[in-house]
Amino acid sequence: MPPNLLFQSLQDRAWALHPAKFDEIGAFLDRRLAGDKLEFPEAASGKSGNQAEEAYQVIDGVAVLPVFGIIDKRMNLMMRFSGGTSTELLARDFKKALADPMVDAILLDVDSPGGSVDGPKDLADLIYASRGQKPIVAFANGLMASAAYWIGSAADMVLANATAEVGSIGVAAMHYDYSNWDEKIGLKRTAIYAGKYKRIASDEKPLSAEGKDYLQGIIDDYYALFLGAVAQNRGTDIDTVQERMADGRIFIGKKALKAGLVDQIGNFHDALALARAKGGAMPKNMTRETLQAENPELFQGLLAEGAASVTLESLLAKQPEAAENLRAEGATTERARVVEIFEAAGGQGLLLQVLQDGSEPKSAMKLFLANHDKVKAEALAAMQGAAPPAVGTEPINPETYEEPAQNAPLETRAKAEWDKDPKLRAEFGNRFELYLIEQRKIEAGVIKVKK
Repeated sequence: MPPNLLFQSLQDRAWALHPAKFDEIGAFLDRRLAGDKLEFPEAASGKSGNQAEEAYQVIDGVAVLPVFGIIDKRMNLMMRFSGGTSTELLARDFKKALADPMVDAILLDVDSPGGSVDGPKDLADLIYASRGQKPIVAFANGLMASAAYWIGSAADMVLANATAEVGSIGVAAMHYDYSNWDEKIGLKRTAIYAGKYKRIASDEKPLSAEGKDYLQGIIDDYYALFLGAVAQNRGTDIDTVQERMADGRIFIGKKALKAGLVDQIGNFHDALALARAKGGAMPKNMTRETLQAENPELFQGLLAEGAASVTLESLLAKQPEAAENLRAEGATTERARVVEIFEAAGGQGLLLQVLQDGSEPKSAMKLFLANHDKVKAEALAAMQGAAPPAVGTEPINPETYEEPAQNAPLETRAKAEWDKDPKLRAEFGNRFELYLIEQRKIEAGVIKVKK
């Protein structure tokens, strides 16, 4: 039986997949290659992540999105064998939950061995970029391996069952050599191609050292992307991820917590309660006392997180009277502190008065402007009192005054007219320079004077 679509879907592709599942699929394909007719009983078909008519279930304001089975951008025949999740459909459902007014938070319910590297990166980037819009929690409900962890790590928080398998961070590919099979059935395949690397790792011949190096380079590139994504999502550096998390190992429960892969150990209800609490919703049958009694660790964690996230805005929204009292007390304390510092520095005057009175910024600004106008008026009056009389404003002394000669310079004759005629001075606003300009224009013939 020649290679078929099932083989082509596995070989020469990069996979971020749990090794056991990879081997399981390989064994299944080997049996198909040997000619065995395999059925797909319902019990062996696995869980599918997003094949139901409803995109997700909403429980007390939390949208639960299943991430089950093998992950790929577009699922194919392998879904019948082990279930699966399409990253394109999951991204669609995730966006719908973000926009759904009935959804306060999102819970990714993950039970997956991982899958192809084609798709998880874009989905993880979408989830990471959506942080802050609504709380996002990922729960390792049995298995969160490889590509499934790539996606889950992008959530705000990751929880895992005490028995959950988490990790298997790595990338792998499988090369199949069908040369012996071809020879057994008398098949001769001849590859016709252009480009050195186009068929360097093809399946009609054993894998050469050069072909292996070529495939290894591809795997290394995907692995680097995987490491960078986990480092970003978990808020750490690539070296830490590589040393503590990403050597391909599976970590069970608390070991995953110690390695930094998850944030908390708990069950599905703990994950749901955490997402619900972060989303601001409480279940109808859940009280503060019930949560404290049933989940003391979760209760203390939420209490500490809530205390760290309290802001004046959140208090104003939920407890306006308490927030106003707190703000008034804080303002009084701060004002006393500032006044004490100002007095110690020798401060005085209007600024000290404003600080002591606790004036609002607008009221203080009005006081400053009024004081500024007052100071400016006083300074102007002082300047006017100290300034010498303006030109032509002193009274003429008849005993000493002499009429200028007819051939005297224009400036001299104009000054004489200006000094002896108060009406003239009033006409030009007591500004001799304006009158002199006019006389110059008259003498030059620019202005005609009627006689």
